Amino acid sequence: MWRKLMVVTLVLAVAGMGRTEVKDVKRVVITSAKKADSWIPGNHGVLPEGQAKGDTLYYYTSVDNDAIGLTNGGTYQAAIKLTPTELGQYGGWSLTQVLFYHHETGTHSGQVIIYAAGTDTMPGDIIATAPYTATGNGWVVVDLPAPGVMIDPASDLWVAVEITHAQGEYPISVDGGPAVAGKGDWVYSPDGIPWAELRDFSLNYNWNIAAVVEQAGDSLDPMPPTNLTAYSDYTMPTSIAVSWTDPTTYFGGDSLTSFHIEVWIAGGKDTTLVDTVSAGVQADTITGLTDGTLYTVLVRAVDANDSTSPFVSTTWYAGGSPYPAPPQNLVANVVDDSHIELTWINPATQADGTPLDDLAGINIYLNGTLSGSYSTTAAGMPVVDTIEVTPGTFDIYVTAFDNETPVHESDPSNTVHVVTNAHSGGPDGFGYTFVDSDYQGGPAFQWIDITSTGTQIPLGDDDWDSVGLSFQFPFYDANYQTIDIQSNGTITFHHDYFGLSNRPLPTNAYSGPWDVIAFYWSDQNPSSTSGHGAVYFQDFGDSAVVEFYEVPEYGGSTYNTYEVVLYSNGNIRMNYLTITDYSDETIGIQDATAYPNGDWYLQYTYNGDPIVPHDSLSVLFAYPVSVGERNGLLDYRLIGTVTNPVKGVSAVAFTVPRATKVELNLYDVMGRKVREIYRGRVEAGRHSVRFDARGLTGGVYFVKMVADGHTSVAKVLVVR
Repeated sequence: MWRKLMVVTLVLAVAGMGRTEVKDVKRVVITSAKKADSWIPGNHGVLPEGQAKGDTLYYYTSVDNDAIGLTNGGTYQAAIKLTPTELGQYGGWSLTQVLFYHHETGTHSGQVIIYAAGTDTMPGDIIATAPYTATGNGWVVVDLPAPGVMIDPASDLWVAVEITHAQGEYPISVDGGPAVAGKGDWVYSPDGIPWAELRDFSLNYNWNIAAVVEQAGDSLDPMPPTNLTAYSDYTMPTSIAVSWTDPTTYFGGDSLTSFHIEVWIAGGKDTTLVDTVSAGVQADTITGLTDGTLYTVLVRAVDANDSTSPFVSTTWYAGGSPYPAPPQNLVANVVDDSHIELTWINPATQADGTPLDDLAGINIYLNGTLSGSYSTTAAGMPVVDTIEVTPGTFDIYVTAFDNETPVHESDPSNTVHVVTNAHSGGPDGFGYTFVDSDYQGGPAFQWIDITSTGTQIPLGDDDWDSVGLSFQFPFYDANYQTIDIQSNGTITFHHDYFGLSNRPLPTNAYSGPWDVIAFYWSDQNPSSTSGHGAVYFQDFGDSAVVEFYEVPEYGGSTYNTYEVVLYSNGNIRMNYLTITDYSDETIGIQDATAYPNGDWYLQYTYNGDPIVPHDSLSVLFAYPVSVGERNGLLDYRLIGTVTNPVKGVSAVAFTVPRATKVELNLYDVMGRKVREIYRGRVEAGRHSVRFDARGLTGGVYFVKMVADGHTSVAKVLVVR
């Protein structure tokens, strides 16, 4: 869809011909990279004379450069990934400088960060940092602490420049691309953008970042050994076998004939020479180690004149990695609203690929919290397990663990996103709930046509207007008698234009956070010149309707008709008559206190996840039966039904701090009282009373507890 150019928070933009809104983060496969023996000039000119001390790794073309920044300001890291073997060497190299082009005329301070290899889309640990101050427009040369970062020929390095800047600044430049996939264009923001590629933001550029690498020796020093490997598993818990390829020349190119290899090991605080190996043997076994300890093995060549090569190193656990490999191929199948069938394959090895030592079970995590464990010792075998959940939306992953003390737990498996019931939700922290017309027992679709009886509201593109209500409309903890109808499918209460493109809830977008009713938040144009598009309002005394009739999204050629109904009791109904464009929308409600860490908000869907709005759909957001007094709820507490969902007979549990009279009543989603569950006097403590759901229609209900003026509400799902 064609979109307007705009400035938004946590979005990358290019400074130059225009600013492009960033969408959708994805991942791609790493491909090859490039190496330069000298600096390649672009329109920003040549690297200052004498600064490129060694070979330079880069991802540049000679195409003109632009600049990039977070359009509302912030902190981010621009990074490139370097593969040391692109140098054509296998050891004896170190990274000593990082260079980047600073695009702004002002001053920025920050740091260069060197990361060890991680995954294809995530760097590993930080192994070096160096501060910088960039003054004015030009290349910035940052020296790493001596002797630099030793190149590991088996691992990538991530070279990142961290910058903090103000709105409207674009401090780090890019060249014209095209981007080198998986290499030259990574970006990260701690404010919300995970590690991702610029090309995934439709910005096909490479960062103007370079890394200078140097040989770590003079011409009379031996070249280091290459192809260093180490191995140990649970059958050899106190030793590590190492092997390497002997060097054959000096750095200057002369043949190396008389030498030996020193084998060192680092574990804890000490680095110790453990063996001297004659030339040609190219292997050794280090003994006397501690099972489960991670060691660094270092080897170097020493010639007859005691000239030494640089060390090369690798790491390995004595006894192999103590951590199991993660389970593989996690798949989830929804059985019903309350049950999910999980299948996965148990690990067959430890995390380093050595034979599996022991396996005690699998931990199951729901939304990052441990939900339960499955006992299994079957290495490499498929497993099926059914878990019970409260209806909702879940991100699920599993880990493997062993039977040792302390327990060793693997990295997570792949994560699966599961929705067992997206058609009802809540309560949020205030007590709102929602249920749609697709849910059994939910509200029926009811369209209220006001195109011939209501007042047309003359909204233009990116516009708003205020209208008065004949009743006090309660929304969260405030009452309103004036609402602001926004052209982009929202209602607010702040007498100002809310904003453009939708965001997930909760949000602080557009000078927020605000109180918002998002009944179809998207970039829309009610004043389209296509002959379509109108907004109507009508007040019925105990309710009011705002209808968007055949309104197109901005620049679109399809039209949506929908409405929101505000009731005097605080309920909110959203009706969708015809929906033809649902590529980007937010439906939900939010109190201003929800962002960033509050819980007074409910989101029904965002960009079609988990629900794609469709024709003849109604969504009811129900105001709490009674907000009541919110102090002391930890003492006067409605725990809820003992089982949820309820099928047949269950019980309702609650606590009171002192002897008092308690009332428990059951309400439907429209706020109508269905039955009395309990009325009587109880002593201080925890209590449970019988709840017989037989005879009730399946669906969502609410139990309301009143005791000493304290009120609380709990949702219960009744199934047949």
